[in-house]
Amino acid sequence: MLLTSSILLTSVIPLDTDSLSVFKTTQTATVSFIVVDGYSETPIPLAKVYIIETGKYYTTDEDGNTPEISVPVVLDDRFDSSITKPWGEINLIAYKDGYAPYALFYLEVTSATPRKNIKLLMFKEEELESGEPFSIIEGPNKLWVNKLIEKYAPQS
Repeated sequence: MLLTSSILLTSVIPLDTDSLSVFKTTQTATVSFIVVDGYSETPIPLAKVYIIETGKYYTTDEDGNTPEISVPVVLDDRFDSSITKPWGEINLIAYKDGYAPYALFYLEVTSATPRKNIKLLMFKEEELESGEPFSIIEGPNKLWVNKLIEKYAPQS
């Protein structure tokens, strides 16, 4: 069976100093990952996980695990005038020879709650119909979304 990758990001915003000014960080959070084959869930040793916000690569062990990683809690204050987002977000890309790159965007992180063993499902290049990288976007916290929807619902 061939798997098609979903590309959910439709526009690219240049990363310049002005566009980054809406983000702030004063805290750190802890994350760890387990990189596995997308079909068999067999651990993938020696995969590289690059976290954009740290600017570093982290290598998986023989069981597909990264070490625990301290990451900045990058707060996005663009919604502060309506409903504050009390969490930060990080972005990462996983690499392993023979597998399509795996990109995960907007992973929610907080200093209060470590996120451990986040599973990254990688697919062999020949299993992807498109040959494109595999990308995932983590949606925002559902409680926050519900509050936002309630706040801006049209009044009957």
